[in-house]
Amino acid sequence: MNDIINNILINEIKWWKECISEQQIDELTSVGYNVKNLLFFGEIMFTLKGLKFLTLITEFSNLHLGGRDGSGGTSSDGLISLNQSFIDNILSEPLNRFSSIFDYKIIDKLETSNCSFKNCLLVYNKLHPLYNQEFIQLISSSTLPNGSIELYLKENQLSKFLDYPFTLKENVNNDDPSQQQQVDQIMDIGYQSENNRVIFSYFCTFDELKSNRDLIESHFKKYSNIFFDTFSKELKLKVSFT
Repeated sequence: MNDIINNILINEIKWWKECISEQQIDELTSVGYNVKNLLFFGEIMFTLKGLKFLTLITEFSNLHLGGRDGSGGTSSDGLISLNQSFIDNILSEPLNRFSSIFDYKIIDKLETSNCSFKNCLLVYNKLHPLYNQEFIQLISSSTLPNGSIELYLKENQLSKFLDYPFTLKENVNNDDPSQQQQVDQIMDIGYQSENNRVIFSYFCTFDELKSNRDLIESHFKKYSNIFFDTFSKELKLKVSFT
């Protein structure tokens, strides 16, 4: 499997260099993404190895490439979505080689009380214990007559699917002033490679950070060990304010 994971890394680096235009980089940057840190091979590796159930890629949204792909990833104006381009150029090999355990879905809308995303790419491991009847029923009940999928999840569901060490509380910093007693400081927990690429990340409040330090450390060690076993490189834990 490690040869496939290395190919995912090589193909993703190539994809970012050769397929993504300056305009798309500007669009991603304008909505707050650090394009230099956007590599998803680590999350996909953790999913392939069964450490986590699924990888959720929300960053590409409505961005498109020129041309047609002929496989359902083409918009009405003939543009290929970045999601479909990512699948074709990076995921096609593991999807073909591990078709019995590795699959994906395009999620048209995903919402929790804290976030809302459109056109997400969800990649999952069918051998993971969370690939069960409950998940299958969730997808089925969230599929509209036109085939689009709209998921409305509790934060504890999302954190379980993504293998976060604990759950971000519901309705952080609700926009309704009458329901706000204080503003929560949101922390970004990142597992970074030696060149500061973010390999895995999640959010929590400052209070959650203070009360879950041991859990954060043990979760980081688990992921760091798998990363080292695969690439012989260490990860580092970085905590920052959003």
